[in-house]
Amino acid sequence: MVLQITQKTPLRVLHRRSALTRTRHIYSLSAARLNDHYFVLHLTTSAGAYVKEFVHGDLGRTSPSIASLVSSPVGALQCSGVQSDNDRVMQLCVM
Repeated sequence: MVLQITQKTPLRVLHRRSALTRTRHIYSLSAARLNDHYFVLHLTTSAGAYVKEFVHGDLGRTSPSIASLVSSPVGALQCSGVQSDNDRVMQLCVM
C-alpha cells in the first residue's frame, strides 16, 4: 500500500522556496519500539518528500503525518538516509 501525503512548503524553508502544495508518496513504513518514549522509523519515500515534516506535521502543513496518525506530538531526533535514483530510504529516531 502506498500512502499519499500532501505537503505545503515547510516553514523552515519558506523564505527560500516557492509556497506550493506538493503530493509525495510513502512507499514503505515500519517502526521499531526502543522504549516507552522513543521508536525508530524506517521509511521509503518518493524523492522530494520533506521527511522531518512528515514526522511532526509542520503545524498541519503536512497531511497525514506521524503526529496526526498517533494523535500525539512527535519529533525527529536523528535522521540518516540514502537517496537512490527516484526514492529515499530513511531511518529516524523519533520521540
